[in-house]
Amino acid sequence: MEVDGAVTRLVIRPTMRGLGTSTVVATMVALAVLTGSPGPVALAAALAVPLIVAPVVARMRARRAVLGVKVLDHVDPPMVPVGGSSSLELTVVNAARRPMPPLGLEPADVGWRPGHLSSAEATTAIATPATNVTTTDATSTRTSRALDRLAPGPVELRRLPPLEPGGSTSATWRVPTARRGMFVLAPRRVWAHDPMGLFGVAVAAAPGVVVVVHPRPALDVVLPYSAGVGTGATAPASWVASLPTDTGVGGELADLRPYVPGDRLHLLHWPAFARYGTLLVRRFDPETGAVLRLVVDDRAGVHRRDAFEQALSATLAIIVEAADLGIVLELATLSGSSTVVAPTPQGVASVLPLLSTMQPGGGLSTMQPGGGLSTMQPGGGRGSGPVPAWVDSGSGSPTIVTTVTGEPRLPPALRRCAKVVV
Repeated sequence: MEVDGAVTRLVIRPTMRGLGTSTVVATMVALAVLTGSPGPVALAAALAVPLIVAPVVARMRARRAVLGVKVLDHVDPPMVPVGGSSSLELTVVNAARRPMPPLGLEPADVGWRPGHLSSAEATTAIATPATNVTTTDATSTRTSRALDRLAPGPVELRRLPPLEPGGSTSATWRVPTARRGMFVLAPRRVWAHDPMGLFGVAVAAAPGVVVVVHPRPALDVVLPYSAGVGTGATAPASWVASLPTDTGVGGELADLRPYVPGDRLHLLHWPAFARYGTLLVRRFDPETGAVLRLVVDDRAGVHRRDAFEQALSATLAIIVEAADLGIVLELATLSGSSTVVAPTPQGVASVLPLLSTMQPGGGLSTMQPGGGLSTMQPGGGRGSGPVPAWVDSGSGSPTIVTTVTGEPRLPPALRRCAKVVV
């Protein structure tokens, strides 16, 4: 049993080799009973001796290791663009006063699964690895339950060198970043085995790991309103530059995020620190005022996969440029969701988990409806997918639409009021 990465109860599990040996012994005994021959009985007795001794030895080794072994993990960086470089380092430390028995560490190059968290939950999970994460793979739960009944064999693990008191050893693996998404790696465990590898006992575990693989910002996209005039599609640059920014106070309380050096101390949320032991900072939405609206065309059935990825890359490029200019964005989708992005590094980082998991057809379920979105549903029969929301631009907010379908295929309200990035 493991709680927050610490093993609280030693559970002896057979390996595949131990399970196979037990099956052979049972077969020999059954054969001896059926045939009355003493030969199978002698063979079963010879094989039963290691089956009796092995779990005792494995438990003795585990008792020596469980109080002194600690596993630490470090992902650098935890948020990475598609195709970027990110690595996971696992460090095993011997905090006991005596040498450790032979141990093995579960490798981290396999076992990554798609996960799902909101933006705030993902940020907290990265800062506090013990956070629980829900995987989207329907078979992952059944598979993990079946595997938990068996211990991995010594050949499946990374053998650790002998750890003297106070010693440590590290292993590094590359994080898979070939496709966009939020990926979760279950806790990696350290195992103690008997010399024959028949039984194993988990003695320590690192917390689970969350890695966000977000779109790579497009290089050829610029903010369309940097030199326009008028309202909507022709908003003046001076008007956009005067949009309110998120100073951290004055608006509605949005959520809590991990503390980073430079945050104002009066924004610390002390009740959360008292409960979780982690410094969290209150984040406020900007005060009500004019903002630049950025709409992602996430309608189902209008994009090819590569085209949708291009639209998300353009979206992130505009978000980054707006943050550099101090412009507050309202990030919205045609499926009817909306959230405010503060022009700060933290604001941009909070959007990366959203963009990493967004899918055509309204896959941005973690965003909250609001702002200038109207969720009217005209038409739309059964089986036609999510009905796009119409964007209400009566407030005069300039609007940018990131899409690759072309302006004629957008809702009429958007064609009349928005600058389209294609």
